[in-house]
Amino acid sequence: MSIFEAIAEFLQGIWKGAIELARPLVSPDWGWLVSTVLPLAFGGSTVLYLVYLAYRYRSAGAANADRMPPRLTHRPGGGHVPAGSWWPVLLSIGAFFSIAGIVLGLPLLLLGLAVAGLGTVGWFATAMGEWGRASGEVAAGGPGAVGPWMRAASKEPPPGMHAPGPSWWPVYAAASGFLVLLGLVVSLPLLVAGVLVGMLAVAGWFVDANREYRTVEAGAHAPARRDPLAIFPRLIALAAVVVVATGIGLGLLPAAAPSAGPGGSPAPGGGPAATPAFTPGTADDPRVVTLEANAQLRFVPDTVEVKKGETIRFEITNTAGFPHNFWIGPQAEVEKKNTAALKGTPDFSEGTQALEVTFEGDGPYAFGCFIPGHYEAGMKGTIALTP
Repeated sequence: MSIFEAIAEFLQGIWKGAIELARPLVSPDWGWLVSTVLPLAFGGSTVLYLVYLAYRYRSAGAANADRMPPRLTHRPGGGHVPAGSWWPVLLSIGAFFSIAGIVLGLPLLLLGLAVAGLGTVGWFATAMGEWGRASGEVAAGGPGAVGPWMRAASKEPPPGMHAPGPSWWPVYAAASGFLVLLGLVVSLPLLVAGVLVGMLAVAGWFVDANREYRTVEAGAHAPARRDPLAIFPRLIALAAVVVVATGIGLGLLPAAAPSAGPGGSPAPGGGPAATPAFTPGTADDPRVVTLEANAQLRFVPDTVEVKKGETIRFEITNTAGFPHNFWIGPQAEVEKKNTAALKGTPDFSEGTQALEVTFEGDGPYAFGCFIPGHYEAGMKGTIALTP
């Protein structure tokens, strides 16, 4: 080997090493990033911020002691002070479990939605009660009045101030955002339903804001109606319910479709399954089944029809550009990720890996990718075993 070849080989080794170092940045392991790195990063930064906030709170107290007004011992006249409430806390907990359930599973998602719903209903009921008490105090000119100008029987805002009425459109917009985010994970129809509800919210909000603007231009500065229940858009609420229900129904429709027989077509009339449309493989001549491991954390196809006793040569092609692997065996062991009882491939970021498996047992069998976070995100599949 000449000196120039040695230098070229050395530089090539440096180049390959640099590529390997840059690989996590160029094509990161998204499952591990989403399931581990991002939660730790956000959680750690939140804890650090809370520690810093506590430190600043304690250190700033002494420095600003002489500038702090004395604590009030009674409610000032003309001000309404609502009582403390735990409903926002409960709503936040429900939102956390709902978002976590999108990744970790349906039971946690349903728990989060239930807790969030309870928090929303409780918060709404408390707010309505608070509003009713404040309105009663206003009418009577009591100490809980919202402002000194509202002690008059007319409840008019002071000159120069416009008080807009309550609006339900922000609630619709928030519901639309939730449905859009949920639809990104669950199904396209739910995403479309969220977009439609958002369009209703934007249109209604615009119409109300335009009406409010014209009212002010005409010289009025009090809201036409103050009762939030009286302005509730019942017809549009019904339309939104229909849109959301349609989206949910269309999203669930594929799951309710008739199951296919081993040949790939539904068994007519619930009768016996059709004969497999393939020649079963043997140990000497295994049948080749090709799978794609893609960037959406899915195996395509995710169901493979196999005849009991046959030998399959799985050829798995990674089109994602980041690491995947392939493990197959009894479904219970796959769910536990017990690789000692399974057959699998090494991690690979490109190209094709082959694996031969003979299905001698009664099943059920399954397969999945065990890169951290991938299996939980849905990168798994089943073996449809036929006698």
